[in-house]
Amino acid sequence: MAAVLTMSAGPFPIHRFTLSNGLPVIYAQKTDLSLTVLRLVVYAGKRDETDGKWGLANLTAEMLTEGTKNRTSDEISEEIEFLGAQLGVDAGIYTTQVTLNILTSQLEKGLQLTSDLLQNPTFPDSELSKLKERIISSLQESLNDPDQVLDEAFRRALYDHHPLARPEEGTPSSIRALTRQDLEAFHRMFYSPRNAFLAVVTNLPQEELKHLLEKTLGSWKGDSVEHRALPPLPSHTSPRVVLVPMKVNQAFVALGHYGVRRTDPDYPRIRLMNYILGGGGFASRFFRIIRNKMGYAYSVYGYFMPGYKLPGYYLAGMQTKVETANDAIQELIQVMKSFQKEGPTEDELRDAKSFYEGSIPRQTETYGQILGALVNEQLYGLPDYYWIKEIDLMQGYSRKEILETARTYLHPDRLVLTLVVPPDFTFDVPSFKDVKVEVWDPRDLLNWEE
Repeated sequence: MAAVLTMSAGPFPIHRFTLSNGLPVIYAQKTDLSLTVLRLVVYAGKRDETDGKWGLANLTAEMLTEGTKNRTSDEISEEIEFLGAQLGVDAGIYTTQVTLNILTSQLEKGLQLTSDLLQNPTFPDSELSKLKERIISSLQESLNDPDQVLDEAFRRALYDHHPLARPEEGTPSSIRALTRQDLEAFHRMFYSPRNAFLAVVTNLPQEELKHLLEKTLGSWKGDSVEHRALPPLPSHTSPRVVLVPMKVNQAFVALGHYGVRRTDPDYPRIRLMNYILGGGGFASRFFRIIRNKMGYAYSVYGYFMPGYKLPGYYLAGMQTKVETANDAIQELIQVMKSFQKEGPTEDELRDAKSFYEGSIPRQTETYGQILGALVNEQLYGLPDYYWIKEIDLMQGYSRKEILETARTYLHPDRLVLTLVVPPDFTFDVPSFKDVKVEVWDPRDLLNWEE
């Protein structure tokens, strides 16, 4: 079965060039709208934070829009509004990403503003103090949200004290200790055109775009950067169970284990396998059995979050009634084990292939989706039109290959299980009968240092 769009021809041309300062650019031209979206990706994230300075990458990123040598915080906000633009900055594990969405007629002014933010941040103490308090307040408020507590507890239980376990925002104590000088040093070290790349979707022709980028970003200078090596992931050879007591009227469940990198050659097979098992919504086995047949949960899901430098994770989750939570967890694990034993049916496999084939046009409908695809290509070193090529590969997979994938990449014998449950909940799941149950106070999730 051939995909809608063949591997030899994509929905739009993709080009690459490098500015004179060493900044790589990946670019797609779309002429149907006079609109430009771009994302500058700087290789600066929490993996680059030195011991104790947790949250430094995030704080540096958020402070970029709080004042420069040429603009105050208020002037930056007013200029963004006047241009009718959207500008956001986000820091993660490995990167900080600055995204600009703007009418092409205003692009030069938008790029001038972006260039100023990148090159000339002043990190004013008055704005820094206010931002730190906002972040700390947000972290403290998150302890009242069982979904956020579950996410944090799962990450902590899976990664222990590995850097990947740390919240990007840092912790209250680490944030309070960060200084303006810390932000200046981090910015000076990592914000460089030779430690970044730019992805652009615009209606401008390539030469005009390149001229505009040289004019506005060409003055940005800097050298290549040496990054800290991450330690290996902690070993998980047996199950782990963590309960977090809260005043909730449902049980919030997350269970999983280490996964794969985005560049793993088996990733398309893993996506197809996971769609059938837990990622296909109403079509998935988890949904049909856990929700429809057993009535244990309103929603249930599973997904692989691929990693970059290190493997990501697999997570299956649900919200379920407290009184049936133990049974629901056991059934969820049983569905995984049955899938590993039997594999998909012909109908399941055919429907999953059909879904992905039909999804090809929808994956790059918007400028934002195209931008995301370009960023993935550049960040992970994926081929042009990878989203089409991977779905083309899916069409040839057999039931046997998907069964082998489930047996290789699902590990029900070494699951990390986290639960947010009422304080009087009694844990009793046969699959974990010999596992010591850990009970964590949600407040401890803000004290990563300990």
